[in-house]
Amino acid sequence: MVLCEDGECSVCLLPFSRTDRIPRVLHCRHTFCEPCLETISRARSGLLTVTCPLCRRVTCVGRGLSLQEALWVNIKLWEQIPEDVKAEVEGEEEDGHKQRAEHFLEVCLNKAQTVDIVQEVRLGEAAPGDDHPWQQRRNEILAQILSG
Repeated sequence: MVLCEDGECSVCLLPFSRTDRIPRVLHCRHTFCEPCLETISRARSGLLTVTCPLCRRVTCVGRGLSLQEALWVNIKLWEQIPEDVKAEVEGEEEDGHKQRAEHFLEVCLNKAQTVDIVQEVRLGEAAPGDDHPWQQRRNEILAQILSG
């Protein structure tokens, strides 16, 4: 395992962040992200312990304390994490929500439009390929989703 102090966890090799991958320091002074520390921590004799993946030194956490409460944040690495990383992640999540909403809307409208068109054609009210009111409504809803 390689020691990575350049902004990424040496266990998962993912970059540290200010939200979900906060860099925490073990007693041996090696730093890892919170999710990796949670994964490698063990409960022993009522104590929470973390064995360092690099040097194998055991860090003991006091009774009733979580890793977040007991382990310091690596300030040197924390200060190197751009504050706008959170905004970028939120923006990506928001884009993902919009894409899922658009897909869900498209599926629902496709099912509804298929039923409407089949009924209109069966009743002789429309011919296949005619413009239908659902198209305009779909475009209005998609415009609302995309505008925020």
